[in-house]
Order: sequence, then C-alpha cells, then structure tokens
Amino acid sequence: MGNMSLDNISAEENRDPDSQMSTLDAYRLLFQVIPQLIHQLKNHLTVVQNAHFTMKKALDMGQHDRLERSSELGILGVQRAEMVIKTISLLESMDTQSILSHYKKRYSNSEVEIEYPHQNPTIDRFLAPLVCSLEYLRPRMIKGSLIVISVNESGIVIEQHVEGEVLAPPELNDLMSKFYRFIPTDKGWGIENCGE
Repeated sequence: MGNMSLDNISAEENRDPDSQMSTLDAYRLLFQVIPQLIHQLKNHLTVVQNAHFTMKKALDMGQHDRLERSSELGILGVQRAEMVIKTISLLESMDTQSILSHYKKRYSNSEVEIEYPHQNPTIDRFLAPLVCSLEYLRPRMIKGSLIVISVNESGIVIEQHVEGEVLAPPELNDLMSKFYRFIPTDKGWGIENCGE
C-alpha cells in the first residue's frame, strides 16, 4: 500500500484497480487491531505505575534490592509501552515493510523470529489480516519459535515452527470476514481474499 496517510484519503481516488478495496476500507480493516493495542498500552502503563509505587515504598524502607527490581520493571514497562505506541503510529503509515520490520523487532524481544519476503506487493493486499494474525500470535508464541510468512498464488501463508502444538487461526470479526478468510494448514493458516 506504499506510504499513505489518513490526510489524503478519498475512497474513489485511492481505489486499487486490482482490488475491490478502497484505501478507506484498508484503513478501517487495519485499525481493527487498535483496541487490542490500546489494551496492551494500558497494561504496560499499569506496570509502570505499580513500579513507581513499589519504588517509593522500597526507598522509604531502605530496600535497595527491591528498589532496583522495581526500577527495572518500570523501565521495561516504559519500553513496551513505547513499542505499542510505535506500532499504532506505523499502522497509520500503511507502509508494509516498516510495519513488518517493527513486528520483527517486537517479536525478537520475546526471542521469536519472523521471516517474510521483502518488497512483495501481494503482502500489501493482505496487511490487515496479517497484522491481526501477528497480534494474535505474539503473546502465544514460545521462545525459540519461528514464524514464516510466504506468498502463494491465492494469498499469503503464515507458518509456525514451534515445539509443541501449532495454533489455529484467530476468529475474524464481521468487517474483516467480508474481505478475507483464514484457511487452516498443518503449520498455521493461509489468508485469502473472500472473492477468490
């Protein structure tokens, strides 16, 4: 989808000739994940707030070990909140490569790797369900796992290379299911347009 911005949306003007979807629809679909990100942000800010109170208490009681642990937790909460805020700001750009690069970094913080094809226009068409899938997988993947995103003739495939059970695809909400469907596979799921 290139490097668009909410400032220049006109549904007719920005319609992709190869697709039934306008830019406005693409934004609406991509932004379906925002409530989940806001929830994560609240959780991280709660960690920061709790760390602040614990630090004050530890300081008053002269507990230097507890003070240090609370400080580390607070810093971690701030760093994670920053990553969520960056995710939200990158979604507005709809720059597929920047978004995937950012998710790769977020996953690597949990010791999970992501592989994906670079500069592939097919992935641009599936950005919204891909982001939905990555948000779904992120808290569920175990350390040392690998997620491989590949392109096939009908869409994209997300494979999980994990120890143990492969996760089934997430449920699509009503809006997303008008445009896309998830097809379960042995190692994950495929994402296809509904019209194909």
